[in-house]
Amino acid sequence: MSTETSKQEANKQIVVEHFRLMSEARFLDALKDFAPDAEWWVIGHGVHGGSNSMQDLIAAYSGPVPQYFPNGNPIDLTLLVAEGDWVVAEGVGQGPVITGAGKPYQNQYVWLFKIVDGKVRIFKEYFDTLHAEERIFGRKLVDG
Repeated sequence: MSTETSKQEANKQIVVEHFRLMSEARFLDALKDFAPDAEWWVIGHGVHGGSNSMQDLIAAYSGPVPQYFPNGNPIDLTLLVAEGDWVVAEGVGQGPVITGAGKPYQNQYVWLFKIVDGKVRIFKEYFDTLHAEERIFGRKLVDG
């Protein structure tokens, strides 16, 4: 196995471990492989939408995220691809899980992780923001 392949496999394991800890509601532990200056970016203009700092991610994972998912957010990873420093993960929530708002939630996701020297430097999240707004925050945004 080449050095590059070994690095990519190690990077994929960092991602798998992140989601294992998220499924166990160990949100802050899930950040153990993140760099202190990591960037967290979320699609859309919702609560966490746009570019955020590592401090923002820590605040989210220690406050609101455990309230959104009191029993964790288990994910079935359906695709995991590594290329260079990047790992792309696609997944769907197991369940549905019941959110802190009492609503069933089962979203589909794509994440991008840029991992350099064993530390996540960039973490990007793509998901159905309408589903999240309605099920996590209880906001009905579309009639029908």
